[in-house]
Amino acid sequence: EFMSDNSKKSEAKYPVNMTETAFPMRGDLAKREPQWVAEWQTKNMYQRIRKVSAGKPKFILHDGPPYANGDIHIGTATAKLTGTYDVRNEPGSIKLNLTGPALAISELSPMLPAMGVTLPKGATIENGSALADVAFEGPLNALRIDGTTGLDGTRIANYDLGSKLKILEALAGIKGSPATDIQKFRTSFKSSPDGTTAEDIVLIVPSIGTLTGTGQISADRKLSFRMNAALPVGNFPFFIDGTLEDPKYHVDVKGIAKDQLKNAIKNDPTKAVSGLLNRFLKRQ
Repeated sequence: EFMSDNSKKSEAKYPVNMTETAFPMRGDLAKREPQWVAEWQTKNMYQRIRKVSAGKPKFILHDGPPYANGDIHIGTATAKLTGTYDVRNEPGSIKLNLTGPALAISELSPMLPAMGVTLPKGATIENGSALADVAFEGPLNALRIDGTTGLDGTRIANYDLGSKLKILEALAGIKGSPATDIQKFRTSFKSSPDGTTAEDIVLIVPSIGTLTGTGQISADRKLSFRMNAALPVGNFPFFIDGTLEDPKYHVDVKGIAKDQLKNAIKNDPTKAVSGLLNRFLKRQ
């Protein structure tokens, strides 16, 4: 019996006998892996494995060298991570540096809650860029974090900082706005399980002026900041307390009076006190 030309071509194309199996020959992980995971979840595989392993000695497999160098991508935002980590013993420890010179806020904003960044209730952050140069060091359950961070060309929507500083709004003629535009923000900070200290704060808000100061955030998220607003009409010290979700602003009336009186006396001692009082009362 003779084979046709087509049969010869077929033999040449498939020279190996293909076995039949009860499972697919192709990996096709993109489709099959989700099916496996769903099956494991349905059968509570992880919980069953943990139950069987309860009380047994732990074995930790260290896969790869104890260093982490490379880029971290959040959308188009890229930060560089360098340093080392050690997880041979619980709780593990790290010594890492994270540097990001110009991270797009549009890419970062969805990640802020996971990063522990809290905005005032109802506020959102828009536009501009963020920068970070941060060091992480110590055991994971008592991590120390310090470095510098900042914002450029950013807007805090649904939050009017000018109206929060009511006396400043009156004295300096600050106009309210449904949002707070930030031209520049910089601060250095140190953080530990006990809380965070912020120093060398510089916040430039075009509708208000330049705000500077220092402060602390406690472990239970309470604020204690001493700030100063440098406005065209003078310096106005104020305090911030409350919580991260609901900050409260209190103008330092004594500090304002002292600063205004000091400047007025330099120019006209006889009218200093009466002029300051008249101005304040008229604004009220």
